[in-house]
Amino acid sequence: MNDIKNIFREKSLLVIFLGPIAINLALLYGLPILTENFPLIKEYYSLILACFCLVIATIPAYIVAFVMLDEKEQDIFSVYKVMPTSTSEFVIYRMIFVILFATIFSAITIYIAAPYPVTFGRNLLLSTLCGLTAPIMTLLVASFAANKIEGVALFKAINFLLVIPIVEYFFHGWQRHLFGILPVTWTYRVFESLISASKPEAFYGNLSAGFTIHLLLIYFLYHMFQKKVFRQLK
Repeated sequence: MNDIKNIFREKSLLVIFLGPIAINLALLYGLPILTENFPLIKEYYSLILACFCLVIATIPAYIVAFVMLDEKEQDIFSVYKVMPTSTSEFVIYRMIFVILFATIFSAITIYIAAPYPVTFGRNLLLSTLCGLTAPIMTLLVASFAANKIEGVALFKAINFLLVIPIVEYFFHGWQRHLFGILPVTWTYRVFESLISASKPEAFYGNLSAGFTIHLLLIYFLYHMFQKKVFRQLK
């Protein structure tokens, strides 16, 4: 409840919640118009949908990261260290919060904008994979940014990484494997294997790789955040 109060108290954060609505309206009404005038766009539906799902998934990450930066600036993290709940529970709760909302936002976008109906099960898998991007961004910003200004700059840099995997589609050789180190690359590949109606094993293989690299990175960043933020508090 306190987190929700903080979000509603900060008008700039509250306005950000309008982002998913604007993006979904653009995909719902704007994409068909563009496709009608530029039929070639249809070949890139998977990239467009994956990109916007990832952008939408970053909105809860942005909000929670800035709540945590506000707490860092006001030295509220010191209070959490002496509370009955452990700092681990505090971090895990915040990560569940961002994953849940990022997954819901992405699921709505897939339901609205997918070129053909996606089953509930596959939608859940796709949206959850997009949702796992949110805690990665939250932990990175909350760990390395000292204040909100640095947080904005860091978010811009991280957002740039969200579109880098699109470059891999200009390559057809061994160079594509280099992009696999980025977690979101596997998100694009999962969307491509589903929307492009590729073989089922390609979908589940990319999905397994995506979940694995996301979870490993979240685990690493979780421990780094604990060490960098809480363990340095006196």
